Amino acid sequence: MTRIDFRRPPVIWGSVLIVIGALLLLHRLDVLPFGWWEAVWGAIAIASLLVIIRRVKEKKDGTFWWVMLFGFALYKFARTTGWVDVPVWYGFPLMLILAGLAFVVMVVARPKAWHMAVPALCLIGAGTAMLLAEMGTVEYDVVRSAISDYWPLAIIAYGGALLASRS
Repeated sequence: MTRIDFRRPPVIWGSVLIVIGALLLLHRLDVLPFGWWEAVWGAIAIASLLVIIRRVKEKKDGTFWWVMLFGFALYKFARTTGWVDVPVWYGFPLMLILAGLAFVVMVVARPKAWHMAVPALCLIGAGTAMLLAEMGTVEYDVVRSAISDYWPLAIIAYGGALLASRS
C-alpha cells in the first residue's frame, strides 16, 4: 500500500485549485460571468476525469466511482450552466447507463477483468431501454415486462463470465 506524503501533495489538487481560482478571478473581473456552482461542478468534473485518465494509463483499479463522480458532475455542470435541460425522470435510466460506462472503463483499465463487460452491457442495455420508454419511443410496459422477466439472465451471464475468466 502506498503512503501519502503530506509534505508533497499530489499534482492534481494543485491543478484543481489553480483552475478554480482562475475561473473565480475571471468571474470577479466580469471577463467570464458564471455562478459559483458552475465552477464547483466543472472543477469536480475536470479533476475526476484527470484521475480516471491517470488510473487507466497506470492500469489501476478504482475507476468505477471516479467515472460515476465524473458523470454526475458533468450532468450538474450542464444543468447549472443551462446547456442541457434533462427532465428529472430521465435520471434513473441515465444513472444505469453511467454505471455501465463505469464498468466499461474498468475493463479498459484492466483488460484481465473482462468479465466486468457483462454488467456493463446489462446496465447500458437496461438504461437505454428505460430511457427510450421514458422518451415514448418504446412502450413502457414492454420494457418493464422484459426487464422484470429476464433480469436473471444477467446473473447467469455474469456467473458464466466469472467461471470463464478463471480458466
